Amino acid sequence: MFYFIESCERLNQGRAQRLCFIGFGIRHPRSGREQIIPNLYNATAHYSLVFNHEPVKISIDGAAGVLPGNTLVVWNQSARVVYGETGARWRLTWLQLYGEEIDTLLRDHGTPLNRPFTFDSERIVNNRWMPICEEFSEYVSLDLPIVRNHIDGILLEIDRLRRNSGGGELRIPEAFREMRDFLDNHYTENITLTGLAKKVHLAPAYFSRRFKEYFGQGPIDYLIALRLHDAALCLRSTELSIREVAGLVGYNDVFHFSKQFKRHFGVAPQLFRDSLLKK
Repeated sequence: MFYFIESCERLNQGRAQRLCFIGFGIRHPRSGREQIIPNLYNATAHYSLVFNHEPVKISIDGAAGVLPGNTLVVWNQSARVVYGETGARWRLTWLQLYGEEIDTLLRDHGTPLNRPFTFDSERIVNNRWMPICEEFSEYVSLDLPIVRNHIDGILLEIDRLRRNSGGGELRIPEAFREMRDFLDNHYTENITLTGLAKKVHLAPAYFSRRFKEYFGQGPIDYLIALRLHDAALCLRSTELSIREVAGLVGYNDVFHFSKQFKRHFGVAPQLFRDSLLKK
């Protein structure tokens, strides 16, 4: 479990005043009943993006209800909101911020406030929240456009859910979710389309087409993207040779790896590493 609370002074300096963080947390463990909105520790008008990982009881101005797990709400400060109940344990991923940038993003997306959106998993946390945390913890000078893009990505996830679900949750068959999770956790292994399709008892062509419908990429393209993004992270280390990086992410043929990397990122692995070193 990891949570992060920060005064965010570095982000709130200079031109970055256009986007000011109060704080954020990743899978922050909580217990009992807790007032979430308004923030008892900060009276500044702001928005709270709150993602509950488990089902949790909720009270909005005294009206009780239950939020399913993997539910995201963009709260303003217009209601008194309490999460949890006596003796209960639950986790939140959250983000509290204000400024003209978030005002503009919410207006441009038409994001409904104080309305729950339930996702099929917590992938939005890994894909959208974690990069914000990494940006904040790895760099002394933060890049406002990059941080803004990560927040924009959260709102885009809400847009997609609204667009595809017609107001309800878009359900992806469990077998396909399991195959995506399998790729997420085993992408360095020797994986073939035939082998993947066999696991779900489908013809390879049909499995590939359906996977792309659900996740926007065919299973092999998804696999390649996982490997190459991991390789890009490994290339930050000068202790590993290009051949070793290729092997770590599942490629036995360094020439094939280099070809795929250049096709994906537009530059060869060594040039990619050199550009990182120059920066």
